[in-house]
Amino acid sequence: MKAKVMFKGESETVFSTAQNKNLKISDIVIADHTVAIPLTVWEEAVATIETDHSYLFSKVRVSFFKRKHLNATKTRVFVPCKDKIQLTQETINYVEHLKPNNKNHELVVGKILSIDFQKSYICLNCKSKINDIEDTDEDSQFTECNTGRQIMLRENLNASTTANLTISQEGKNIGRFFCSRNVLNSLLESLSTTENYNIEQSATKLSRKMITQTLLLLKKVSFQLSKEDKVIHAMNATDDS
Repeated sequence: MKAKVMFKGESETVFSTAQNKNLKISDIVIADHTVAIPLTVWEEAVATIETDHSYLFSKVRVSFFKRKHLNATKTRVFVPCKDKIQLTQETINYVEHLKPNNKNHELVVGKILSIDFQKSYICLNCKSKINDIEDTDEDSQFTECNTGRQIMLRENLNASTTANLTISQEGKNIGRFFCSRNVLNSLLESLSTTENYNIEQSATKLSRKMITQTLLLLKKVSFQLSKEDKVIHAMNATDDS
């Protein structure tokens, strides 16, 4: 489809479990003479796509998460075009409706009350997700893929860790927030250089018990979070933790 880029959001970084690396991502809104729709672009396309320019978008797929949108595939092709695309006033007005809300990141100093910690691995053979039930027993160096019935050493597998944290602020429970792998790793890396903390590995290498006990024992944590989306964007232990 030929369409004009009406809006381009800020570039963000997300972790891909399948590729075991961070990827750049941006949400844009494109429109032609009939419709406007959000499109998620990745990696080098984030830098090359420009607002108010028109492109021939091909090899994108329709996805559904909260709402209908387009998602760029690995083989996507975006070719600049000089064709002038006429938009109706109705379409222009609808673009405003599709723009992501500006998300306010609020600084909160508080304490972690509870943790729902999740770790998963990617099977070397079938690439399916292996949820880690418990990683504190004597066989914790091994894991089994239920799909292919294969047993593997965990150290050879790509792992992803996330958590849902219940947070208190000034003694009041303010709710449950999602914490990504990158945010967890950043906190643990900062603790590794802090006196009285013996942490030398990333969150993907540490046991569930080690991570949960370490976080729950922190006396005070500084969070950058979105109360609207219930997401933690950054967190750091304060000096008196």
